[in-house]
Amino acid sequence: MVRLELVEKKAHAAMATCATWAPTNVLYSCSDDQTILKWDQQAEVTGKCCELDAYVTSIAWMPSVGRGVSDVFAVSACDGSFRLVTGSGREEKRVAAHHGACLRVLWNAEGSALYSAGEDGEVKCWSKTGHLRSTLVKAAHPVYAVADGPGGDALAYVCDRRIHVAPVGDAKARQATSWVAHDQVALALDWNAANGLLVSGGEDCRYKVWDSFGRQLYQSQPHVHVVTAVRWSPNGLYFAVGAYDLLKLCDRTGWSCSRESPRSGSIMDICWTADGTQLVGAGGAGALVFAHVVERKHEWKNYEATLTGQRSIHVRDVLTEIDETLDFNRDRVVEMALGYGYLVVSTTTQIYVYNVANFNTPYIFDSPETVSFIQLAEKFFLVLTPAAVAVYTYDGRKVSTPRFAGLRADRLSAPVLSLSPDLVAVVDSTDRRTVRLCDVMTGKPREPAVKHTADVAAVQLNQTPARQTHERQLLLVDRNDELWLYLCGTAEGHKLHTQVDSACWNETSEALCAIADGRLLVWGYPRVAFTDRDLLPGTLTTKDGAEFGQLAQVASFRGTKIVVRRADGAQVTATVAPYSDMLHEYGSQHRWDEAVGVCRFVEDRGCWCALASMALEASNLDVAEISLAALREVDKLQYILYVKSIPSAEARNAELALYKRRPDDAERILLQATPPLVYRAIKMRIRAFQWDKALDLAVKHRSHVDTVLAYRSKYLETYKKTETDDRFKQLNGSVEWSWEQVKSKKDLEKREEAARSGGPPPDKLKLPRFVPAEGGESKDDHK
Repeated sequence: MVRLELVEKKAHAAMATCATWAPTNVLYSCSDDQTILKWDQQAEVTGKCCELDAYVTSIAWMPSVGRGVSDVFAVSACDGSFRLVTGSGREEKRVAAHHGACLRVLWNAEGSALYSAGEDGEVKCWSKTGHLRSTLVKAAHPVYAVADGPGGDALAYVCDRRIHVAPVGDAKARQATSWVAHDQVALALDWNAANGLLVSGGEDCRYKVWDSFGRQLYQSQPHVHVVTAVRWSPNGLYFAVGAYDLLKLCDRTGWSCSRESPRSGSIMDICWTADGTQLVGAGGAGALVFAHVVERKHEWKNYEATLTGQRSIHVRDVLTEIDETLDFNRDRVVEMALGYGYLVVSTTTQIYVYNVANFNTPYIFDSPETVSFIQLAEKFFLVLTPAAVAVYTYDGRKVSTPRFAGLRADRLSAPVLSLSPDLVAVVDSTDRRTVRLCDVMTGKPREPAVKHTADVAAVQLNQTPARQTHERQLLLVDRNDELWLYLCGTAEGHKLHTQVDSACWNETSEALCAIADGRLLVWGYPRVAFTDRDLLPGTLTTKDGAEFGQLAQVASFRGTKIVVRRADGAQVTATVAPYSDMLHEYGSQHRWDEAVGVCRFVEDRGCWCALASMALEASNLDVAEISLAALREVDKLQYILYVKSIPSAEARNAELALYKRRPDDAERILLQATPPLVYRAIKMRIRAFQWDKALDLAVKHRSHVDTVLAYRSKYLETYKKTETDDRFKQLNGSVEWSWEQVKSKKDLEKREEAARSGGPPPDKLKLPRFVPAEGGESKDDHK
């Protein structure tokens, strides 16, 4: 269980009111003794920054944008002013901002604007040089806290008992909202850019978690004292809560990970380091509470890695009971990840790559910046820093830096970033409905990008090795809690389910699990949605998820074991049948006889559906025939028999593409044949009643115009209609046709196709019964 490791230091003569971290990891703390002190990373005072002539109420460091490091911070004072001060203590500017005390200052994410809130109930926006831009809010009660929203298009603030969300800048489409948040005055508020959630605290001695629409996700039990401070960690995984002699670390869902009781008085302010591993609380007794997040645990197969201290990791092999202790004496551990036979550890300055077979000789290389997230794949691992996204090999070689126009690495987090053996998926921070796909080896974006209909909340690429899959799959959960599946090569999407709390791919196969509406859903082979979506329900297994409770998250899905983390932090394990893993293994190795044997032994409809889809993807018509026969899908079976009777491979592939509802791909396959199978492409469009496309093909290739007109005439005669299309009217007056000429041209092209493919002559082919013969043509005209 994650917990806090505390160190208390007292250096101020009066109440410590606030603190902030500089980009260089230097801490600045303010107190009612009217001094600002500087602290180093070892929690020792290095000197006095400056003295002020007023009592400081809040402090905020200007964010660093680009390669430059900002050296300016803003402080608000009880005399109604705020000051811009350099890191060396020089006061650059003083601005009279409010009537009464200026209670809070806050920079936006770009550092281009400064917000101030005052005792007079006003919230104002200022330029970074201290010039007034606008007055955003005029309220009847003091505003004690403000928070900048994700994307910078909204501002949240607390006034009396309510939380208000107001649009800022050019966000005219966003509506202002407010809701009653606490039974008494709300004092603290924070909004996280990574997960989009808000946390608030108030005089009713509770803290609460909200989404951006004002829906309450969690409410704590009342504490003994007023909640005076709340603050999210930068990565959005945790938040800290401060009260009198109380400092709590909470999960993003609200439950308490760690509860500590420092003797520091009321925690007036909380600030996190940029890496999210350390926080500081400013105490009412003049002491500062330094807290480190430890006991983070990662598991993979029979290995378990636990962060036991700031600079040590304990690794255990539960099978052999061999323990290893990894010490990092130079720097503290910031982030780590375990999987695929490797342990990757990032400290404040370096990255260590350990092979689980040997923890004595890691690969070590310098980290350009503080790492906030690490994700592992089969051959590569991804590192996220505030400046960039980078992909490395496990021997420490940098492979690529994915880039595209509008990429903002500082706005990315784990849910909106995913790595696979050949692709990196990134949610575009400038357009949350777009998912960019970048090549792992080059870092260049691939087209087409995935364009969704709503804002994307989480993405995840399947981890099947590139040699075992035709097209990479992307699962997507949007803001409406809908689960979608996309094919990355075509950006073709299909909605799998609604009201989804969490979803996860299997690490070794293409199985997919999700928690939705109080149930555990497992799709054994969801790719069938792009082969034959009629078979998709057959691959779905549903289990009761009452034991998981609300707001449960899938932690991992490995083999047959699913680990689910409940909202209270407990982990629950569920198991699934191993057959989908076995079928994927046999199918990827083309061991079709063994795959058929598994399905016959199990006699499960889901297995047969998965095998039929795998066989169709691999163009193995014999196995597809066996599977569809076992499923008693007579119409599909008849169509597969018809496809098997086609002499040329190009035509068979085109018919399979048409079976998968991809007529454009089928047409492209036919026209790219040597020579092009123009008649088959035209007849395919006619069978789909796409007359305009059929005529376009005939005109473009200057062939079979009379064939299109003949079939069009028969269609109008059968359904007793008159011609209304001007193009067909014009051609009917200028082109002469007869069924004898049409039939002779068709027969000639079919004979040439059969001879080229070495197949039987056309008169030996049989048409499936479900395809009706048309007037004026023989029964083999559909082939």
